[in-house]
Amino acid sequence: MVKKTMAASLTIVSLIASIAMAQDESQTSKMAAPKPTHMNVNDPVGWFPFIGLAGGYMSPDDTLKTEGVPGDLKLLGSYFSEGRHSVFDFGLGFMANSFTQKSDTQDNFISGGIAETAWRYNSTSRWQIGPIVDAYIGGGNRMGSTDPTWTSFGGLQLLKEFPVKGSNMFRVGIKALTDLSIPNATINTVSLDLQWGFGSEQKAPEVTEAEMPASDVAATTSSDSMRSDLTGQEAAAAAAGATVANSRRVIETDPANNAITFRNDARMQFDTGHASFQGTNEEFVQKVGAALKDRSDLFDKVEVIGFADQTGGRAVNMKVSRDRAKEVAKTLEAGGLPASKIQTSWKGAENPLYKSLLPEDMQQNRRVDLKFHGVKDQTALQDLLNGL
Repeated sequence: MVKKTMAASLTIVSLIASIAMAQDESQTSKMAAPKPTHMNVNDPVGWFPFIGLAGGYMSPDDTLKTEGVPGDLKLLGSYFSEGRHSVFDFGLGFMANSFTQKSDTQDNFISGGIAETAWRYNSTSRWQIGPIVDAYIGGGNRMGSTDPTWTSFGGLQLLKEFPVKGSNMFRVGIKALTDLSIPNATINTVSLDLQWGFGSEQKAPEVTEAEMPASDVAATTSSDSMRSDLTGQEAAAAAAGATVANSRRVIETDPANNAITFRNDARMQFDTGHASFQGTNEEFVQKVGAALKDRSDLFDKVEVIGFADQTGGRAVNMKVSRDRAKEVAKTLEAGGLPASKIQTSWKGAENPLYKSLLPEDMQQNRRVDLKFHGVKDQTALQDLLNGL
C-alpha cells in the first residue's frame, strides 16, 4: 500500500511539476519566437487534434484474475508550447479489456470510457517522454478498484513523432502504467501507442529574425532596430515597425545606450558542436577586423558574444559558445583590430533568434554577435557596417 501511495504521489507531482515547467518555459523566454503559420506540423505550436489507438498486456493477479489484453481508442488534444519543448495531452475515448485469466464470479470482458492526461518533454529530434495518467471509466468492480465505476493508472510514456506529407503527424511509442486505485494488489500494463494528428500543409516561416514585439516597436525613442541591404520601400517598412527579412546583415541600433549590435546570418554561424569557421567565413571576419581597425575611433569596445542552439546541456552550450566568441575575437585581431578594443562573452542557448526546432532555425542560433559599446557616431558606424 505504501508503494502504491508513493507511485500515485510521484505521478501527480510529476504532472503538476511538468505543467509548471511548461508555463515557466514560455514566461521566461527573453526573445519571442517567430510566429508559426497556423497548424504547421513541421514547427507545431498550440493545439492539434489526434486520434489515438493503444493495445497491450495487463499483468496477472491470483485473486482479481486481471491478466489480459487492454485496448483503447480516443480523441486527443495536444498542446505544443511556444518553446517547442513541452507537449500536454488531454483525451477522451473508449476502452476495452479482455481477461485471459478467467474468473468464475466476475465478467471476463469489460468496456467503458477512458480519460487520459499526459505531459511530455519534446526533444529537438521529436522524441517525447513524460508522465501519463489513464482512468478507465467502467469495470472498476471487476478490477477491485476503490471505486466500482473507475480505475486509475499512472506511469511513463515514450513517443517518437514524425511529420507526414506536410499536413499530418504520426506518433509511435509505448506507455508503462501501474494501478493507482486497486488496494492489496499491484496491476501493471504495457501498451503500444499509435497516434495520428492533423494540421495544415505549410512550410516553416522563412525569416532571419524574430518579429519585434509590439511593445518594442512602440519604444523607438529609446531603441531602434535597423536592417541593412534594404530597398527604399523596405527601409520605410522597417522605420514603420514592420519586420523585414534580410539574407545577410542585421544591424540593431540603441542610441540611448550608445550601442550598436551587428550580426551576419551567413558569415558568423557555425556547425553543430563546432567553433571553427567554414569556407570563406574566416576571410569575412578578418575583413571586418581590418575595417574596424581603420575606424576604431567610432567606439570604445566591441563585445564578441557567442551563442549556441537549444541542443545539448547547459555546460556544453556554454563551452561551445565561449569557443565561438574567442574564435571570432582572435580572427578580428588577426584582421588588425587591437586586442584592447575587444572583449568576449558567451550566452550558451540564451537569447535564441528562434525557439523553433527546425534545423534551419537552430542554424541561426549558432552564431556570434558583435555589440559595439560607447559608440561616438551612430550614423558613421552604421554606414561602415553596411559596407561590409
